This record gives sequence, structure tokens and C-alpha cells, in this order.
Amino acid sequence: ISLAYINQCLQNDYEHELKKYLNDYKDYYNKMIKQKPHAVNHINEDINSKDELDIDSMTDLNNIKRQVAYKQDDKYVPRLQLQIQDNNQADYNFLLYESGIIENAEFPLYAGNRKIYKAARYFDKLITNFLQSEDPENVYRGLKADSEIKTLLNLVRRFNSAILVVIEVDNHKYAI
Repeated sequence: ISLAYINQCLQNDYEHELKKYLNDYKDYYNKMIKQKPHAVNHINEDINSKDELDIDSMTDLNNIKRQVAYKQDDKYVPRLQLQIQDNNQADYNFLLYESGIIENAEFPLYAGNRKIYKAARYFDKLITNFLQSEDPENVYRGLKADSEIKTLLNLVRRFNSAILVVIEVDNHKYAI
């Protein structure tokens, strides 16, 4: 759906047409989740809270998927190509497959013991703890919202707005 189409619908009072399109999108999403039982459990649990999302949030979710993978010949392909050494690429592809982002990947042996999976488990644990915490400081900072998806979108926006500064020096003598 394009932003121009949404604006046209809103300007011409075609809200019923827009709602129909969003319901069709939701039905398609539910169908895809049923076809991919390997999808992560929290995705299945959050389908009900997708009803609460506005058009901007649904667009943000779609954009996050497109940051990780791009469409090629009606299939999603990972944007990031890791080195093949130590099965990094195979592990990453299977993580995307488990998340329901790409359609096919083989399970690499001993994947759970390698760094890609350990990092994924570590960050999943951190995010789960953040979602379950009742820290009032997070509400004050504007990170906590009324649903988990909106909270995660707030966290993603915060990550995207972060500024990373790299200072390079010629040798260790100048690195203070």
C-alpha cells in the first residue's frame, strides 16, 4: 500500500475501503503465520494486538522486515551476507527462517552452540526482560506503551535515532 493511496482514501472519505484493505492484509498475515508453524511464538501471540495498530505502526513493522530482507523473485532474501566460515551465514539464515522472515533454510548442526545463536538468545532474553519489567523510568522515557508491539516499536525508534560516534587514531598513543 502506498502512502499516496492512503492519503487519497482519507481525503475522499474512503475509510471503509482502507479498513477493508487493512483487514485483507491482516487475513493474509494470519494465513502466512499458519503456513509457517516454525514462526517464533511471540509473533503468533501478537497477532491479536495487531488490531490495535494504526497504519503508521503497521508500516513500521513492514519496514523492519524490509531492513532485514529484500524481495527477489517473490521470495525474501537476507540483506546481510555473513561469512560462510564457522557456519555464520547458515545460522543467520535459519534464525530468519525461524522468525518467519525468509521461506527456506536448513537447520545447521550445532547451531545453538555458536555465537550467532548465543547472541540471538542473549538479546531475546534482554528484550523479554524489558517487556516484562514494570520500571516506571521506562514509562517516563516514553518507551513503554499499552501493548508489547508498540513498546517494541518505541524501542526500535530509539535505536534508529541513536548516534554512533567513531574516532579513529593512528596508534594507541593517541587513543585517550
